[in-house]
Amino acid sequence: MSRSHPTLVLCFLSVLACNRGGTDAGSMVKDREAASETKARLVRVLPLEARPIEERLPCTGNVESLHEVSILARVSAQVLEVPVEEGAVVAKGQVLVRLDDREAALELEAARIDEKEAENAVAEAALGLADARRRLAQAKLDLDQAARDHERTAKGVEQELYGAKDLEAAKLAHDRARNDLELARAAEERARLGLEKAKTGLEAARIQRRLQERRLEDYTVRAPFAGILAALEVRGGEWTSPQAMLGTLVDHRDLIVRLVRPQRELSRLRVGQRVEFRLDARPEHPFFGDLDWISPIVDTQTGTFTVRARLEDPEGLLRPGLFARAWIVTGANRQALMIPKTAVLYEGELPFAFVARDGKALRLPIERGIETRDAIEARNVGGGLGIRNFRFGDLLVVEGQKDLEDGRPLRFTEDSKGGPRPAEAAARDGKPEEEKKGLPGKEASGVRIKGSGN
Repeated sequence: MSRSHPTLVLCFLSVLACNRGGTDAGSMVKDREAASETKARLVRVLPLEARPIEERLPCTGNVESLHEVSILARVSAQVLEVPVEEGAVVAKGQVLVRLDDREAALELEAARIDEKEAENAVAEAALGLADARRRLAQAKLDLDQAARDHERTAKGVEQELYGAKDLEAAKLAHDRARNDLELARAAEERARLGLEKAKTGLEAARIQRRLQERRLEDYTVRAPFAGILAALEVRGGEWTSPQAMLGTLVDHRDLIVRLVRPQRELSRLRVGQRVEFRLDARPEHPFFGDLDWISPIVDTQTGTFTVRARLEDPEGLLRPGLFARAWIVTGANRQALMIPKTAVLYEGELPFAFVARDGKALRLPIERGIETRDAIEARNVGGGLGIRNFRFGDLLVVEGQKDLEDGRPLRFTEDSKGGPRPAEAAARDGKPEEEKKGLPGKEASGVRIKGSGN
């Protein structure tokens, strides 16, 4: 029995030594885990996903009518009637103001009478010309007959059938017929000129009649186009003079907004770009339009230029003069990768952001695209091996990125989206390092050591 005591003591000391060694190994694992926990940065991440985005330039302006005219009087007269009210919607050609036109109507009647007299003069001159032409024709016949008589008498004298006296009478008759022909030709020419003069007089009378008709129209003021009678300066009974203001007419269906932009945006704007409008008068209703004109000049005093947008208002809800906020759509991307500005850092003026790849921070530059109030589009997007490009699905670091180093290990907050689930992470963090790596734990290590002592 005394010999067995030393053996038992040695075994007991060996087990104590093994147990002490196992405890030290566990402490070392825990120390490594604590160091790893201290080195990893706790961050919040969000997955990067494609979404449509528009680049829009904000600006303001006032709604205007493309067609707006001042209605002016053309004659001096008294206002007899105003058959419309201020603010009325009128059709093209509708009567707005009636002036006293009695004198003008009488002048028109006199002009019509003059025109009728001129028509009669033309008819009379035409008859005179016809009579002159008949006289000319008869004179030609008489001359021909006188010529034949003279020739026959001359031959009779040679044959001693007629005497010299008969020949002299025949010659005189021939000369008289020739003279009558010349007078008939002159009379025909005078008749022709008389007809031309009568026709000219008729044309002058017709022009005078048309002028009186035109002047009479000035006494009835009509709408030059369909629109709203925005202002009315007369009510009836007043006397007007030429160029006196009667009212203002605006076309409420053809509305525009003039927008003033800085010259640096000249290359970004073009005709046809879409514009969205919001108006205080209709805050619940968005309106849209297109740029249809860009000023060809830049104001040298302000360095700005003007663009014009047509408003689409099929329901007729808008009126000229309303204040409008506008956004000109200068660019669009249906698959944009947007970096929230809260995640963006700057080195000088160059923006960059961090993403989490393989559990480590990766710093990526941002090639700017469309910029909104709260985000910047990254144009450097690509898959494959382009490690300096963003990828759709990347975990973007949105919190905890300040002073973050490239390549530093990361841990994710519980409210991160796209990172490891909190339950899985907690379960994994609760296991010994040996189990995470697939190695036997402390108890197995103790059994193995104890077995080797046997």
